[in-house]
Amino acid sequence: MGRPLGSILEIKPFSKEMESGGFVISTDNAHTPEKGEVLSIGDEVEDVKVGDSVIFRKGAYSKVSVNGKDVLLVEEKSVYYIL
Repeated sequence: MGRPLGSILEIKPFSKEMESGGFVISTDNAHTPEKGEVLSIGDEVEDVKVGDSVIFRKGAYSKVSVNGKDVLLVEEKSVYYIL
């Protein structure tokens, strides 16, 4: 089984159906950050832990398939907030 390198996070994105009515971040969907759960982290990640729910910059990821699941690879610096 693999793991991310450096400051990369493996994130399972929350689907729109999973999101509960929280606060409004932006009214412009093009700039609305995305949310997800951290599945694994690289060895240089400092502030985020596996299992954290995070808000990260929209489009700041690579979408890949790992072990048959679609996940996002995100640099820790693209994370805005830990929920």
